[in-house]
Amino acid sequence: MHTILLSSYVKLPTNTTAQKVYDQLVLVAVVENDTGRITKVDCSMVTELARSFLNQIMVGYNLNSGAAELQEILERWYFGHLKKALLTAVKLLSIEFDKYKMQSEAEVIKKQA
Repeated sequence: MHTILLSSYVKLPTNTTAQKVYDQLVLVAVVENDTGRITKVDCSMVTELARSFLNQIMVGYNLNSGAAELQEILERWYFGHLKKALLTAVKLLSIEFDKYKMQSEAEVIKKQA
């Protein structure tokens, strides 16, 4: 099974611990390219607990379903100060996956021609 690495970057809100350490929230995911399933997640949140919590929520999610369902899950369970940035980062990650799929489909069509 092959995997791809996707990333998204979002400006952090001011006056948060993360913003004092980083300029942006970086969300990185390893995704199975044929299924869209997220297998690993990391981000630039300051605490290991927050990163671990996010990993528990996101690992196993299928990006072929789009970002909306994952954003709803985060809305329901994540109450940290980075919520808005995190929701945006998830949306951007989903967009990157969609770009990857379109590129892959174009390459298959090109090979068949």
